[in-house]
Amino acid sequence: MPSVRAQLCRTRLPRLAFLPGFVPALLLILLLSGSLAAGAQTAPQSFHWIDFRATADAPTVRWVSDSLAGQSYSALREIGVQWDAALVVTTQRATPQSSPASDRFTLWSVSLSHRQVIALVSGYQLAYRSWLTFGSQILPELGLTWQNCLQCDASLFFTAAYYSPTDHAWRLRWMRGSDGAALRTASPAAGVQASEVYGLMTDIRGNSTLATWLHLDFGSAKPAQDYVYTYAVDPASGLDITQALGEEHATPMRTQLCQLTPAQSTLLGGQQSALCLPDTATRPHARTHHGRVPVTTPPANNQGQSHVWRPHP
Repeated sequence: MPSVRAQLCRTRLPRLAFLPGFVPALLLILLLSGSLAAGAQTAPQSFHWIDFRATADAPTVRWVSDSLAGQSYSALREIGVQWDAALVVTTQRATPQSSPASDRFTLWSVSLSHRQVIALVSGYQLAYRSWLTFGSQILPELGLTWQNCLQCDASLFFTAAYYSPTDHAWRLRWMRGSDGAALRTASPAAGVQASEVYGLMTDIRGNSTLATWLHLDFGSAKPAQDYVYTYAVDPASGLDITQALGEEHATPMRTQLCQLTPAQSTLLGGQQSALCLPDTATRPHARTHHGRVPVTTPPANNQGQSHVWRPHP
């Protein structure tokens, strides 16, 4: 069994739970002030990626392999270790002739002190983004994106993986079943066109917040609808916050999103779309909604490890 690399941090974060929707005044001031930075950070010193060829890492590889015995996967792709828990990526290939690009991944938390295994999420096209800090948390968290299917009208999601001292396990932010924070949404229905703008915003203290704008165009059937969300972490409790913005805050947020540049954000999209043409972000006829939009993704495929409720954008 691999030894714990460092003494566990004494900080205790509560288990993720529903936090009633609200927009802290300080958060809005920081988001709308224009004080933005790229936000990318380096991995914490307590974290390292396993080298599968290194003799020193061989015990960890064996421990993780033994812990995952009986699970269905084709290959063990990545192992990241922080203290007494490993963040593990496995892939499943449909057939021996299938392209590696079509592999389905599963993200796991594997305990290095006992053989607890938690399936966090599965999907396709997993991409590692920057290490980011949310809500003044002590350690940076690993940003991840993935999509829910291949060769389809796929939805794209974002989350942040972090070590939970309370659980001694890896957890994911803003999860609801198999979905994270929605960056790109599959068309909800025939005749409805979905467009998105999104970006990570970082305040002067280095804390990041994800903002998304979903625009649904119903053609001549009815007026367009807008859904603007922010995804953050409460600095006092460490709980995830998913907030649907009302029109008062949604209008300046749309403008802010459209003005983002790659130099200001490590994750962004839609800034060159028709939504961000001059005067489009503040169009008077686009009504901002607080409610849910139609669910466009398959049923949850993980093991119910999410603790966060959020409206489905």
